[in-house]
Amino acid sequence: MLMRVHEESKASFNISVVIFGWITTGAHGFFSADFIANHAQHLTSEWLSFAIFTWSLVGVFILHGDHGGSCSPGIGNSSLV
Repeated sequence: MLMRVHEESKASFNISVVIFGWITTGAHGFFSADFIANHAQHLTSEWLSFAIFTWSLVGVFILHGDHGGSCSPGIGNSSLV
């Protein structure tokens, strides 16, 4: 799938942006998997179902839901910019 630009635009979308995105996403997946496999043995089902963890996770989803994934007001929310 290729990225497209507006029809009126004279420039095309640079493929290096797409390639850098693939590399970044692949590295993020690798490092996340490495952390879970080697450094997260303490994250058992008992720990993940602990009430404080569960309610904290709910709070994070509520906080981030207002800002489109950002803790900074205005970022990701065009109505505030």
